[in-house]
Amino acid sequence: MKRSITWIFRITVAVALIGAIAWALRPRASIVETAQATRSVLEATVTAEGKTRVKDLFVVAAPVDGELERIALKAGDTVSSATVIARIWPVAPRPLDVRSRAEALAAVSAARAAIERARAAEKEAVGALAHAESQLATARTLSSAGAVPPKDFEHAGHEVEIRRQAVEASRAALNATRADLVRAEAAAAVSTDQAGRTATPVHSPTSGRILRVLRESAGPLAAGTPLA
Repeated sequence: MKRSITWIFRITVAVALIGAIAWALRPRASIVETAQATRSVLEATVTAEGKTRVKDLFVVAAPVDGELERIALKAGDTVSSATVIARIWPVAPRPLDVRSRAEALAAVSAARAAIERARAAEKEAVGALAHAESQLATARTLSSAGAVPPKDFEHAGHEVEIRRQAVEASRAALNATRADLVRAEAAAAVSTDQAGRTATPVHSPTSGRILRVLRESAGPLAAGTPLA
C-alpha cells in the first residue's frame, strides 16, 4: 500500500514538473507594427561632396578709393553685364577740431577778401584799357591830320596792347582766387552726408552667377580691393 502511494506521488510530481516546463517553453506572441500597403514613388537620396568647375572666373575689384555702400547681392545670385554689383561714394570730409575749424574759416575769409581785391584790380585794368583805347583813337585822328608825329600814334597802340594784357592777367588772377575760395570752403566743410557727392557704380564684367561676396559690409576701402 505504501509503495503504491509513493509511486502515485512521484508520478504526480513528474507530471507537474513536465507541465511547468511545457508552460515555460510554450511559444509567445510578439508585439509588431502593422501598416496598410499602398502604391507610391520610391525616392533615393545620395549625399556626397561635389566640386564646381567654373569656365570663366572674374574677380570684381574696387576701381577707386572711397566709401563702399553695403553690397546686397548674395552668393548664387544671377547677374548680367548691366548689373551694378557695388557703389563707391567719395570719402566724406573728416570732422575738424576747434583749432583746425578756426583756421579753415579764416582761410575762407582770406580767399573772399582776395576775390574782392582781384575784382577791383580787374575793374581798374578795364578802366585803364578804355582810357588807352580812347587815347589811341585821338592819336589816330591827330596823326591822320598831321597834328602829332606818327610815333605818338604807335606809342598809343603799344599802350593799348599793354593795358589789354593787364586786363587778361587780372581776370586770370580773379579766376585763381575763386579757385582758392572753393578749396578753402571744401577744407572747412563739415557735412558728412552724400549730398553733392556722386557714387561710382561697379558693374559686372559679364553675365553669370555670383560665387562669393568678398566684401559685403559698408565702409572705407582702397582701390583694387576685391569685392566679389
